[in-house]
Amino acid sequence: MIAQLSEVAAAGGFGLQFLDSDGYEEGSVGWGAVNCLASMPDGHDVPLRLTGVFHLEGGHWLAVQVHFSVGATNEEALGLELSTPLEAIVAAVQSDRPDLQASTAMDGTVTLLFTDIEGSTEMAERLGDSAWTELIRWHRRDTSLSATAHRGFVVKSLGDGFMIAFPSASEAILCARTVRESAARGWEGNPVTIRAGIHSGDAVRDVDDFFGHAVTVAARVAAIARGGEILVTRVVRDLVQGGSFTFDHVRSESLKGIQEPVEIAALA
Repeated sequence: MIAQLSEVAAAGGFGLQFLDSDGYEEGSVGWGAVNCLASMPDGHDVPLRLTGVFHLEGGHWLAVQVHFSVGATNEEALGLELSTPLEAIVAAVQSDRPDLQASTAMDGTVTLLFTDIEGSTEMAERLGDSAWTELIRWHRRDTSLSATAHRGFVVKSLGDGFMIAFPSASEAILCARTVRESAARGWEGNPVTIRAGIHSGDAVRDVDDFFGHAVTVAARVAAIARGGEILVTRVVRDLVQGGSFTFDHVRSESLKGIQEPVEIAALA
């Protein structure tokens, strides 16, 4: 299906091809999204995403809000990088340098777990501010309880993102698995998909290196996880070697801000 946007027709216009769509409704409120391909006058194609919020009145769905977004990175579109909740947590922790003494193992290591919700922006838009706030409140309570049950300390939480410190790598993995499974059961009929990254560092021997490197690695690992994945670094795998955990998809990844590739694996 090809459509012409009247707003840009005077400038020469472009073809708009609708590729695939998705939508939800609950009562009189609806949400929809369409992936599009815009054919520009110079011949190149630009991927676009069209989302809309609708209200049912008199048997007809009326558009409340319609939004186009361009499939480009923040750096390409704006010339700067916008922070995610995980990146904001890293920045705050690196600035505050919280005391992690209670989360330090006998050998001086601290294991860090970062989690967030996959597709949180789309979910928030679909649910609306009120429902999204309730979902986040539920998720925070559930995650905090899981952390406490596994000897974890919630260092920082912003939005749907968490940084939790543990004196044990095994407990960090168990907590991540518990949070993932609990979230998957859903809130008010809405399944929630968690992604997680785990890394361990020495918080006693070199505090500067720990906050500057270990925290960043853990957050970056979480950021590349797919929905439902719990990714761990080789350090974490070595710490739990001989235990009941198994891992697959072992690979080396180049992480943003980290000079050397990092070996990671997924909890099987």
